[in-house]
Amino acid sequence: MLDNMKKFLTSLLPLPIFILIMCSMPITASATTCLNNGNLTFSVIGSTCVAFVTATGVSTFTAPSDWNDGNNKVECIGSGGNGVHYGTSGYAGAGGGGGSYAYVNNVSASQSTVNLYVEAGGGGTGLATYFQDKTSTTVLSCTGAGNGTNATAGAAGVVGTGTGFSGGIGGTGDAALGKPGGGGVDGATAFSGGTGGSGIIVITYWPKL
Repeated sequence: MLDNMKKFLTSLLPLPIFILIMCSMPITASATTCLNNGNLTFSVIGSTCVAFVTATGVSTFTAPSDWNDGNNKVECIGSGGNGVHYGTSGYAGAGGGGGSYAYVNNVSASQSTVNLYVEAGGGGTGLATYFQDKTSTTVLSCTGAGNGTNATAGAAGVVGTGTGFSGGIGGTGDAALGKPGGGGVDGATAFSGGTGGSGIIVITYWPKL
C-alpha cells in the first residue's frame, strides 16, 4: 500500500514536495518475535531470542523454523563440585571447584533436532555439560569441577570445546575445628559439605528474516 501511495504522489507532486512529504511520514519499527515452534520456549531479550536449559541429564533441542545458523550463540557453565567435611570430628573440609564457562558462535542446527546434556552438581571432573550440532558433533562442552576430599580442594572445571575460561579451585580444608567446605550452596546439615551447582546451557539466536 505504501508503494502505491509513493507512485500516486510522484505522479501529482513536484519532486521537492514529494521528498518533504515522505520524510514526514512515521516509520514503524518491527518488533522481534520468536516463533517458538521447536521444543524449547524462547524469550525476547532485545533483538534476540533466548532460552535457558537447566534440567539435568540428556535431552534434545529442536530448532525453531526461524533459527539462524549464521547468527546464534550457545553458552555453557559446567557443574560445580561438592564441598566435604573432614573426617568425623568437625574439622574444616575442602570446598568443591567451580564450573567452567564456554561459548560457541553460529551452530548449525536449522531444520534439525540436536543432542545436549546438562551435568548435575557434584558429578566430578569426568563428565561435561555439552551441546551438539546437526551432525552430532560436540561443538561446546564445559567439564564439571572436582569434589573436595577431606582437606584437598576440588579441581576447577575446564573448557572442553569452545572458547571460555576455567572455573575456580575449591578452598583447601584444614585439620582444625571449623565449618565444612562449601560447594555450589551451603550445606544444610552440620558437618556436611555444600552441594555443587548444576550446569546450565544458554541458547541465543537472532531470528532469520
